[in-house]
Amino acid sequence: MRRPARGRVGRPTARLRDRRRSLSPPGTNGGSRDRASGFPPKNGGIHGFGGDNTGQGLGTVGASACVLRHPDIITMHSLIRSSLAAAALIAATAHAETIGFTNTTVGGVALTAATGTPGSTNLCSSSGVCATSLSYNTTAGGLLTVTAKDSPDFDTLALVHQSKLNNAGLGVVTGYMKSSGFDIVDGNYSLSQPKETLTLSFQHTVALSQLVFFPDDRLSLSLTRELDDFDGFTVSVDGRAAVEYSFGRNGGQPVTLSTPLIGNTFTFGYAVKKSPEDYYLAGLKVTAVPEASTLAMMGLGLAGVAAVARRRRA
Repeated sequence: MRRPARGRVGRPTARLRDRRRSLSPPGTNGGSRDRASGFPPKNGGIHGFGGDNTGQGLGTVGASACVLRHPDIITMHSLIRSSLAAAALIAATAHAETIGFTNTTVGGVALTAATGTPGSTNLCSSSGVCATSLSYNTTAGGLLTVTAKDSPDFDTLALVHQSKLNNAGLGVVTGYMKSSGFDIVDGNYSLSQPKETLTLSFQHTVALSQLVFFPDDRLSLSLTRELDDFDGFTVSVDGRAAVEYSFGRNGGQPVTLSTPLIGNTFTFGYAVKKSPEDYYLAGLKVTAVPEASTLAMMGLGLAGVAAVARRRRA
């Protein structure tokens, strides 16, 4: 019987080569005809990932069962860059900043006094600086403006005072305007009466997490012991009802809030229910609160990354 002729030994036909390519696993030579920008093949290969036609150059990505086409790569890279940029911006703005209004190393904190710019003539040069307002440049909240009130007295004027003494801080000075100038009648330059208030207004929204206080008593023993659990102060945020807090067990150095207060304007007042004590506001710690547009940008970026990831899995 005549046997059928054997096929010619030689190079496979074009159809067979195409079939072999279609069966090749992704990440190897022949697994894809797509070329990725920035990953040129070597040795004449037709697979764009890895650069060596083996998928080794990209670690697990090159050997995965899914190959992204060029537009997907560009989109993914752009979205990742946008998301990382937003995350970096939020991380930068979320850095906590300590603002000092006095020089001190007493207690559990160390503060360096920031120099306030008076909004009017300094009428207290012998004791520090006092004016209708004091302004400070901050990183977390932008421009900080401090003002004082002596309500409900309409015939007196309250000035914010920054003492030049160590272990002191911001207080309130009251007096009267006369033809000859401002006449100070307040013998205590701390926040020393129920009608006195200090208002700190930040240009940008911040989260207030920590405060530092000193008593008006300059005796060294009193600095850390006069303010305690039984004594208190009040804070109103953005004009809302004032909430009373205790100076705590550290003598007011510092007072750490269990829940940060978020807002632009913080008004400090005298205790109402707790034992009232005269105090200086010596410093505080604030953190910038990202704006809604920043959060939205990051959210869109992350949503885009998730959408591309779903397309890859599909």
